[in-house]
Amino acid sequence: MNIISKTPNAASKFYPWTIKNFFLLFLFALAIVIVDDYQHISESAEAAYRPPDTSSSQPGSSLTTTTTTTTGTSGNNKERASPSVDNLTNIPDFFILPKRIYSVIGLEDSGTKFVAGIINQALQNHKHYTREGSRSCMDRHHRCDETDDVMVQHFSLPWGKSCEKDIDPPVVDVVVPSQCAREQTIQSEIDQCNEITKDIWGFETNGAPVKYPRRYQLDIVSHKEWYDAHGVEQFFIIVVRDETISSIARTKHCHFEDSKDREEKVGTDIIVNAINRYILKDQDEKVTSETYKFWTAGEFQKDHSNGKRKLSALPFGNNVALVSYETLMKLGPIYIKMLYQVLGIDSEYIPDIKDGNVKYMAASNENV
Repeated sequence: MNIISKTPNAASKFYPWTIKNFFLLFLFALAIVIVDDYQHISESAEAAYRPPDTSSSQPGSSLTTTTTTTTGTSGNNKERASPSVDNLTNIPDFFILPKRIYSVIGLEDSGTKFVAGIINQALQNHKHYTREGSRSCMDRHHRCDETDDVMVQHFSLPWGKSCEKDIDPPVVDVVVPSQCAREQTIQSEIDQCNEITKDIWGFETNGAPVKYPRRYQLDIVSHKEWYDAHGVEQFFIIVVRDETISSIARTKHCHFEDSKDREEKVGTDIIVNAINRYILKDQDEKVTSETYKFWTAGEFQKDHSNGKRKLSALPFGNNVALVSYETLMKLGPIYIKMLYQVLGIDSEYIPDIKDGNVKYMAASNENV
């Protein structure tokens, strides 16, 4: 039906525009505006698209695996002073990837959220939350900016919901960018996420979000290797805490002692693997799940050759830093400045520091 009749009758000569005519015209105009806006958005996104450099692409392993794996060596892992976040010149293979990611990780209740918050504030990202695990930046409780060149991300080992009895969380090799963790509607984002998931796992999602287990362990090495291989400066800040205190604190996440112990063993193995690969890469002596406790608290500052105490530098290598919660509580601003230095962050921000161990120490003493 035409909006305006070609042969108007007598009534339409005087009233050519009826209410129905106006309504149809309004719908037609609205459709034009919507189509025009969609084309504008799509064209803007396509203009920002950079075809990936497939020459540096390395396939990953399966989405959920029971052992830690690596995806090859990275060209970005040479020891160097970290450039300032204001002078990043790297160009990732995919335009949806940030130029630099600070991923803070550790066993549950090791102080990871506290450290992630410090870095986020130091970067003046106070208007945005850190990205929480594999959640999208569109998550209403943890909104972040997908378009930022620098992103802060928080993980725990394991990450996700509370534990379940006799169900061990699988080990995940790579957590995809935020855009791929939500539904994509712009074709360029769909194409990017298809290329990313096909590169890692061999399948395409075609606009659907990548779904992860409700609770999982992230393999630090395989995740870092993939991001490094695709042009992202992937930093990991591993937070460790007193074994007894962190075990007591984790009870609120896992009430089943056997399950908690198994999860802790897998998480510790992941941390040890990362320490040996990145921080102790050029040293003959490696750490194990037992000896890695050397990196915590008082042991961290001892010279085991003669028993004398010394102030050691914050352990760092190949963009992986090891942060001791107890040392952070003890040294405060000095330790935070040391962390900023290795991470390439120029900031005067120092948070209020309150030792979270005190309440657990009191509870531990009562049980002795």
